[in-house]
Amino acid sequence: MVENKLTLVSEKYNNAETGQEIDGITVMIEGKIKEIFDLIIDISDDYTNYSQVLKDSLFMGLSQMIYRAHSKKTRATDSK
Repeated sequence: MVENKLTLVSEKYNNAETGQEIDGITVMIEGKIKEIFDLIIDISDDYTNYSQVLKDSLFMGLSQMIYRAHSKKTRATDSK
């Protein structure tokens, strides 16, 4: 059975140009997520690797989360 599993490894880095400490995250693509990413790569001409799929997934997901939060806030304000 393939698990719904996502492994993230978080590390701290220093930006060589600014000296600012930044977060780096390594994502292990495995299990069900790998199957889904493989399917997306197979059926879409837009993606050729996991990084591209992850990037769009992240930005699309964040856009949806912002839209939902904004909608909830608007409804709460309208009901007052």
